Amino acid sequence: MGLMVSIVPLSGLSGPARAEPIPRPWAGAIAARVNGFKDYPYMARMRQKVGALIVGFQVGPDGQLLKSWIERSSCDKALDHEALDLLQRASPFPPAPPGYKRASTSFRLPLVFAMRGREVWLRGSCPPSS
Repeated sequence: MGLMVSIVPLSGLSGPARAEPIPRPWAGAIAARVNGFKDYPYMARMRQKVGALIVGFQVGPDGQLLKSWIERSSCDKALDHEALDLLQRASPFPPAPPGYKRASTSFRLPLVFAMRGREVWLRGSCPPSS
């Protein structure tokens, strides 16, 4: 069975709408950096768990990861945990381009953990734990 972890930029990386626009080449470099560190958690793979989530993170102008959070859960703790670990492994990110004036920049990035033949969708909410 083929396995893949996809980082799908549905609408790309994004920050606050009213602030200085995030330079596309920088956002692309950050997405590429994250993509280079992706992994599928062993136990999730063995249990054939799939999921989609949105991870948020804040980067300083020097490329350091300042904080990270799950904006929308995959409803699987192992996949959510891996998304946060992925950002830690990928840090530091490329620094902000010269002249970019923000003290920090927040990003949103959709992540998909998928297996061939298994349908994956981004859920609105997770079912209550039993």
